[in-house]
Amino acid sequence: QPLQLALRNAADGGAPQRQAPPPPAGGPAARQLRPSAQQPMLLKLKLPGNVQSEVDESENASVLDLKLRIQHEHGIRAGHMVMTFFGCPLPDASKLADCGIATGAVLNIALRPPGAPASEPFDGDPFAEREEG
Repeated sequence: QPLQLALRNAADGGAPQRQAPPPPAGGPAARQLRPSAQQPMLLKLKLPGNVQSEVDESENASVLDLKLRIQHEHGIRAGHMVMTFFGCPLPDASKLADCGIATGAVLNIALRPPGAPASEPFDGDPFAEREEG
């Protein structure tokens, strides 16, 4: 049929044209028609004690959602965690995708030092000597 179509177009005086095949069912065009589904992302976690883990999480999940999941699965309290991505602390209210996190990202989880407020990100060295006074 493509040859007949090309010959027919040439006979009509037009240049032969190729038509793209229809997109496969379930391809990108079909996905655009569906309501936006939350795509899971496979994330790698580096936890205290050299523990490494992987987790599937929605791109629309917040940092706090992920911390609560880690709390449930690994027993580390969400309020004691500092989660960083490329060395930058992640605010609890931010969505993972808004922080540039995508499938395959490596997130580091550290423990807040004693006395650091849980509501504010800790941006110091947890192993630094503290002055007593």
